[in-house]
Amino acid sequence: MAEKHPFDDFGINLFSECVMKECLPHPIYKKWKTATRKEDALDRPTADAIAHAMKTWAMDKGATHFTHWFQPLTGSTAEKHDSFIEPGDHDQPISRFSGKSLIKGEGDASSFPSGGLRATFEARGYTYWDCTSPAFLRDNVLCIPTIFVSYNGETLDKKAPLLKSAEAISKQATRIVNLFKDKDIKHVNAMVGLEQEYFLIDKRMYLERKDLVHTGRTLFGSMPPKSMDIRGHYFGSIPSRVQAFMTEVDEELWKLGIYAKTEHNEVAPCQFEIAPLFIDANVAVDQNLIIMDVLKKKADKHGMACLLHEKPFQGVNGSGKSSLMNLLVDIMRPQEGSVLLNGTPLPRVQRRERARKVAYVAQHSHATRLSVYDAVLMGRYPHIDAGPSSEDHAVVEDVLGRLGLADYALRYVDELSGGEYQKVVLARAFAQQTDTLLLDEPTNNLDPANQHEVMQAIRTEVDRRRIAAAAVMHDINLALRYCDTFLFIKDGQVDALGDASVVTPERMLSIYGLETDIIEHRGRRVVVAL
Repeated sequence: MAEKHPFDDFGINLFSECVMKECLPHPIYKKWKTATRKEDALDRPTADAIAHAMKTWAMDKGATHFTHWFQPLTGSTAEKHDSFIEPGDHDQPISRFSGKSLIKGEGDASSFPSGGLRATFEARGYTYWDCTSPAFLRDNVLCIPTIFVSYNGETLDKKAPLLKSAEAISKQATRIVNLFKDKDIKHVNAMVGLEQEYFLIDKRMYLERKDLVHTGRTLFGSMPPKSMDIRGHYFGSIPSRVQAFMTEVDEELWKLGIYAKTEHNEVAPCQFEIAPLFIDANVAVDQNLIIMDVLKKKADKHGMACLLHEKPFQGVNGSGKSSLMNLLVDIMRPQEGSVLLNGTPLPRVQRRERARKVAYVAQHSHATRLSVYDAVLMGRYPHIDAGPSSEDHAVVEDVLGRLGLADYALRYVDELSGGEYQKVVLARAFAQQTDTLLLDEPTNNLDPANQHEVMQAIRTEVDRRRIAAAAVMHDINLALRYCDTFLFIKDGQVDALGDASVVTPERMLSIYGLETDIIEHRGRRVVVAL
C-alpha cells in the first residue's frame, strides 16, 4: 500500500472553485463566476443551490454548524455559530441551509464601534457573504467570509474597505491597460504576498508575565541580555521544538488550501516567520487571519505562547532605524516637523525630481519577471523622456560591468541567488546617478562573502562619484570596516553621532545589552563579544 503524500490532503477543508465546479450544476457555477467578476448579482435560486451544495459538502466532512466569519474593528475575527438543524415532520430534525442564510446574517453589534445612536434597532449589525473568498472548515464549523455593516450602512469591519480599495485599484489599472495595451481587459486583480512574523515563548514563562498576558508586549523589566546580531539567529537552524510546531501549522494550513511556502528564524531571539505565496489581495488577508489563528492555537498545543505584536519585547530591535529611513523617502510622514530636500518639504517635491536626487534601496524587495538589464534600466526612468537614450544604455552597461553583472544581463531577476539579486537592486540605484544613496539593511540575508562584496561596491561608488550614502545596519564590524560616520539610535532617540570613536564597549552594552571589547586587528577596530 502506497504511503500517503504530505500534499494529498491539500485543500480538503476548502470549498474551493474546483469543489464548486464539481458539485454545482454548470449554469449555477457560471452565475457564481459572473457574480465574482461584479458583472451581475446572485439571484435567490442560485444562492439556494450554492447554499445546499455548501451544506452537503460541509456535513459530509462532519460539520454541524455554520458561521458568518468577519473582521470587526476590534483587531480580531468574529463569528456566531448556527447549526444546520431545523424541526421537520413529526418533530424529527432535518438539516437545512438556505440561500438567505448564506448571503445575509444578523447579530447584535452593540459591542462594536458603529459611530451612531445606540437605540436597540440601530445596534444591529449585518453580515453579507463575500463570494470572492472561499468558505472553509475549522473545528467542524463551516466558515463563510463576510463583510460587516451597521443598521445604517456604516462599515464596521476591515474587509469592506479592502474590497472597495481593490475595486478602485482595478478600475484605474483597467483604464491604463485599456489605454496602452488590451482593450478587452475588464478587471485587474491586486495580488499580495504577506509575511507573518511572530514570537514563541514557553507558556509557563508567558503566564508569569502579566504584561504579556494582558497587552501582548512587555511593559516593564530589564533590557534583554542577548545581542541583536542577526548572524546568531537569522536563517539559522530551526529549534526542534519549533520545527515540530511548524510542521503541524503547515499541515493544517495546507488542508485549508493555503500555500504556506517559507518558514525560518527571524532577526530577534525567539522570532520566526511564515510566508505563503502571492494570491488575490482579499483572499490573502483572509488567509493571513487564519494563519494567525492557527499559529496561536498550535503554539498552545505545544506548550508555547505565540505573540503577534510587531515589537513585543522592549529593546529587541525596534529602535527606529527603519522608521527614520522611511521618513527620509516619504514612505512615512512625520507627526511633527518636516523632512526637507534642498530646503523644500519632501511631499512638495515631485517624485521624478526626488528620484533624480535620492536613490533608495529598501530592506525587503521582491524579484519580478524582468531581465537583469531591464531591472537596472528602471533606475534611469527619472532621466528618460520619450525613451531610453544611448547615454541611458551606456550608464546601464557601465553599472552592470562594474558590479560583475554583465553576463547576467539577459537572465530573469527571479532566477538569481540572493547575493546576485541584491547586486541588481544596487545596480538600479547606481544607475539613477543621484547625489545621495539611502540603504535599509543592504546586506540583509546575505552570506559573509556577499556582504563584503555588496559593501565594497557601495564604498567604491561613493568614492568614485563623491556622493553621500547612509545605511541602516545591524553588523557593527561590517559598519566599522566600510563607514565613516556612525549614528546610534536608541528607543527612537539619537544616542551618539560621530566617527568610529563613538563605538565603545559602554555604548554596545547600552544599545545592545551585550558586553564587548574593542580591539585593534591589522589596523582595524573590531568588536568582540565577551
